Amino acid sequence: MAKTSTTDTAGLGEFLARRWAAHKERFQAVRFEFPGGVGFGVLDRGSSPPSGQLVASWDDGKVKSLAVTPSESGAARGAAELFRDAVSGALDEREVRPLPARQAAALFGLGAPAAGAVGAAARSAALFCERLPDRAAAERIDAAALALKEERRLLDAGLDEIQERMNADALHALRAADEFGWTDYAFYALGGERGERRRQAADAYPLLATLMARRPSLKIAIDASGRRPEGAEKTVSLNDALQKAFGNDDTGAPRLGKAVLKRLNGLDWPTGGIAPDRLVLALAEIPADWFPRTREDWDAFCDLTATVGATLRDVTRLPPETLYKDCGGRWAEFALRCAKAYTDTRPPEGFDLRPPADAVGPALKALQAAIDWKAVEAAPRADVPGLAARIAAAADAPEGIRREDVEDWIRRLHAPDTGRQALRNACLDVEDMVASLAYQVVLPLAANENRERDVYISDVQIERAMDSAAEILFAAKAAPGVFELSRHWHTQQEQIRARIVGEEAPGPEVRAVEVAPDGWAPLTASAQAPNGVWMVPLTDPRMLADEGRRGVNKDGSEGLHHCVGGYHDACRDRGHHIVAVRRIGPDGRVQRLSTAEVLPVAHGQTELKVRQHRGRHNATPPADALAAWEWYLGQVRSGALAVNHDRIRVHLTQVYQKVDDVRKLSGYDWRNREAVARAMAPWAPYVGKRYRRMDADEFARQPEMDVVRQSISPTLAPVR
Repeated sequence: MAKTSTTDTAGLGEFLARRWAAHKERFQAVRFEFPGGVGFGVLDRGSSPPSGQLVASWDDGKVKSLAVTPSESGAARGAAELFRDAVSGALDEREVRPLPARQAAALFGLGAPAAGAVGAAARSAALFCERLPDRAAAERIDAAALALKEERRLLDAGLDEIQERMNADALHALRAADEFGWTDYAFYALGGERGERRRQAADAYPLLATLMARRPSLKIAIDASGRRPEGAEKTVSLNDALQKAFGNDDTGAPRLGKAVLKRLNGLDWPTGGIAPDRLVLALAEIPADWFPRTREDWDAFCDLTATVGATLRDVTRLPPETLYKDCGGRWAEFALRCAKAYTDTRPPEGFDLRPPADAVGPALKALQAAIDWKAVEAAPRADVPGLAARIAAAADAPEGIRREDVEDWIRRLHAPDTGRQALRNACLDVEDMVASLAYQVVLPLAANENRERDVYISDVQIERAMDSAAEILFAAKAAPGVFELSRHWHTQQEQIRARIVGEEAPGPEVRAVEVAPDGWAPLTASAQAPNGVWMVPLTDPRMLADEGRRGVNKDGSEGLHHCVGGYHDACRDRGHHIVAVRRIGPDGRVQRLSTAEVLPVAHGQTELKVRQHRGRHNATPPADALAAWEWYLGQVRSGALAVNHDRIRVHLTQVYQKVDDVRKLSGYDWRNREAVARAMAPWAPYVGKRYRRMDADEFARQPEMDVVRQSISPTLAPVR
């Protein structure tokens, strides 16, 4: 287990051997039998609560996979007995849930007998290293070699039997499916000529394998392929059936054209979780010659489809031809343009950037002159991070400016994050911008125009206001233009809010919960994951400001350089929750890793809905933060960590009793026309050009505003 070294000692070897023996007692691997079949599972008794995963194979070919989180009494039983009860349905529904087939296949190496394919073995080895109290000893362990040794233990314990019972050809047919069910597997596992035709169809269109296994019309077409049904004029064609399944566009032409079908033939590049029907429709909406031709462009297209083509499209109501304008099928290049538009390129906090706006402090000028920007620009994107690290190490950073911040700045300028999570975060930022205009200007002005005393609104009015706000902001902008506008607004949102509602915006007085007067109830108690990372619910505006600050806080901790500081209204008034993911040292020093936003929780709800989870500079959170966050969600789901439902309800009840809906959303007295006009002023640089010089009276007469006004009071006639 330990790497060979001249510093190895017999004592270290004995220590690791004892720990490994104890680990195998905690991380149990068992074969079990049940009526009609056999199963295999792993149970980690070292986690709290214990957690297990199993796969069960029936003699008739049926397969099921489950995740088990036993209660205290259930955990006292043997693993085999526990797993049998899970398969038979004897466990409480809170103790067992489906384990996705793709996840089970990876966990148990199903359909992939090559060495190193058993994910459970790698997980066991990682847990062993993670739980060692001696970090120096853990660092000397060859984790890959240990995983192979653990894989052998799992195979010998009965996993090899399960692998042999699986239909490898059926799993191969589903190789391009990011997610599939065991009913999909059963469709392709059928024997005889029909099963062969099904697997041939999946080989022809691997990306559509799950779609073909689920759509009745396609299943019939596949089973009848090559044969002429009685009374038909021609044989059944899979391509014709696929085109028919997706219907026709407004012109009467098939949405799934022959050109797209031709390019999909044999293509098994992964999509990262995009459903086959969504993928086909996305391909049908772009010009045929924009079909991604390289793996790099394919990956970028899938990332854009899952973000710009979904969230941003829903928020802006802009069609693909507008959002993707000038892309020309160069998807990786377009994704990079988007990334440069949404990435914060401001220099490290601490430089002298005094007005006027185009002035550059002398310290920043000196640093810029010392950097070989031509070399950075000429370097391949993959090489920029390493080059940035070398430049930052050699540069003479001014006092108070950390070299790692200089490195990060160079990297953001020339190798911004183009990954799906970064794109999704940027789309959510746009949604926040649209919501802010809707809440701060559109709804208050519409309500004021109606001369109502109290206004209580529903999702209908909010949707109308969001649609109008998006049209007012973005008109016909392509995605990079939308992202650039959003990025600039986010750098100013706190100042904009302060101009609208004042520097101090005290929330409702809440004495029933132990939070600041302008705070809100915590989602849960703080909790520490097994890897040492803490989840800390934040409960007032100052905590949020410190969490997202660009630079160092008063306590010496560094903020994460993102916009969570602007989320206090959503938390205090609308039931959202922010949870900080961080390390806390023995001396109390905080190392912030990431921040998550949880949507409002209903009373009794334990399945948290996570809107976003971001690391430093809005990047993907580090691995230890992601692992800790998944643990936290599991603890809440199982009930091991309680949600503060009663405290949350008390807080929100008092919020709703004190203000009407528009006041709650806007944060100011919308009945005051001058206050509405003041709220409009800081938005002038962001709205479309034709709106910028309008006063409140003229703006209220615009068609975009009239739609919202009528949704609040439908009996009122349109403004002429």
